[in-house]
Amino acid sequence: VHYETDAQRSSATYYQNEVTNLIQWVPIDPTFATTFGYTPSNVSNAKLSGWTFAHKQELGSYQVVGSLDLQDPNDQTLNKTLIYRAREIAKLGLSRNMGSLNIGGELQSNAKRYADTDNTIELGGYTLMNLRAQYKLNKEWFILVRANNIFDKKYVLVDGYATPGSNLFAGIRYTPK
Repeated sequence: VHYETDAQRSSATYYQNEVTNLIQWVPIDPTFATTFGYTPSNVSNAKLSGWTFAHKQELGSYQVVGSLDLQDPNDQTLNKTLIYRAREIAKLGLSRNMGSLNIGGELQSNAKRYADTDNTIELGGYTLMNLRAQYKLNKEWFILVRANNIFDKKYVLVDGYATPGSNLFAGIRYTPK
């Protein structure tokens, strides 16, 4: 379902994907291996279903965007949640257009996930704050800067692997017309 006017867009999307022979990387049980690591594992039957709700609103020179994903990533054989997949994901952004300059920020939040197929090793949820600015030089050239994870949140995407702390990205984008 999609609704759109000049100043807003709203949508609600239901999805259901049934996947056979899904490959996912699972941790090697250290009791059966001499090293820690990951190995590919087959999920015979997986079902990924859920809802995505999204909204974008123009308020003068401001723009508010948000989305909420409520999903059920399920291993049908084990009747467990697929590893490393959050059941809830939310994003909220605010930006302001000031002529050639556009500045904004966004919050992105992921609920807990599991690091094992038995759903006993829980990886905590996390929320990150990012800031961005973009300056339009002309119709084709832009200068952009992003500051990601500005509060230096410590979080885990995959158990045992590092995630970026606060970081800054700057670039030039060319979009030919």
